[in-house]
Amino acid sequence: MSLFILRHGKAEFRAPSGRDADRRLEDLGRAQAAYIGLLLSNPRPPIDSAPSIIITSPVERAHTTAAILCEALAISPQVDERLSLQADLSDHLELLRSHFSSHSTAHPDVLLVGHNPTLDELIATLVGCGDAGNTLRTGELVVVSPPKPAQHCVVLGRFRLSTPAA
Repeated sequence: MSLFILRHGKAEFRAPSGRDADRRLEDLGRAQAAYIGLLLSNPRPPIDSAPSIIITSPVERAHTTAAILCEALAISPQVDERLSLQADLSDHLELLRSHFSSHSTAHPDVLLVGHNPTLDELIATLVGCGDAGNTLRTGELVVVSPPKPAQHCVVLGRFRLSTPAA
């Protein structure tokens, strides 16, 4: 079991509505999501298998990122307010607790799509450091090992398409 944490793809600077939650993905953000979808649909180490569950923020840019991934993986996204812009670290941790407690024996791989700074805080908490040291960039995926009793998780890999493929 792995935990996948993805910051939404690159989004427009300002939405026509002026609302942060309405910001849409730019072409680069769509390409980033498609790249991650391709990567996950053809797993290679350190990715052992594709996530079977994708949980996303309801915010436009995150939801669109998740939809692109879900199309590549032939699954449907689950929307959860605990990944929204208003959510904090305790919301993210509660989401993980509820996911893992509802899958008591077999923990399916899960991918979260959300926002910074909370995703950075989540990674730092899971790997046991006050500062993750690397800010999660737009369109970046971090793969984290499953937690073991009395141990922290380990970052297995970081993946991101920086520029669109030619």
